[in-house]
Amino acid sequence: MAAIPETQKALIIPEAGSQYTLIRRPVHRPSPGDVLVKIEAIGLNPAEDYLLDLGVTHVVDRNGDVKDQITKLLNGAGIKYIYDAVHTPISQDEIDFLAPGGRLLSVVDVPKTLRLSDGREVTSVCGATQLFKDTGRALFAKLPEFFEKGIIKPTRIEKIEGGLNGILVGLERLEAKQVSGYKLVVVPSETPEAN
Repeated sequence: MAAIPETQKALIIPEAGSQYTLIRRPVHRPSPGDVLVKIEAIGLNPAEDYLLDLGVTHVVDRNGDVKDQITKLLNGAGIKYIYDAVHTPISQDEIDFLAPGGRLLSVVDVPKTLRLSDGREVTSVCGATQLFKDTGRALFAKLPEFFEKGIIKPTRIEKIEGGLNGILVGLERLEAKQVSGYKLVVVPSETPEAN
């Protein structure tokens, strides 16, 4: 196992409207029972500032040639693990980004037509804590600490007015690609009574 470095690079914006600053920050030291995972992340989202603030190391313009951008970032290397929590459907391109012996884990069904070679694997996974109660309890016990230390960061949200009537407005904005880097929410109890 490689030694854990003392520090890591971090690209920050010290205050709203200022330029990026490259700094070094201490690497989190795991406590007994913790796991430290090195993450190589690529965010496919135009909300670059927000993603960089979350710790994403590379941002790919999803309106450009995504495959070409990722190929250049990898510089001939493959990705050992891909965890796909939102994408559908899984494509052959994702499989081709895997290093030999690499593994793709997906929360969506994996097509049987994918070509796997050189020990590459694709697995459907389920993160339902109600099915894995011990793991769920351990995770939920750590959540306050993870939020406090910034290990997990809350999702930004925008509330749409009008209760359930706001859903159509939100869907139209999503279809027009006017939402990026945050979730839209409605409060059902704020739905006006019909006349």
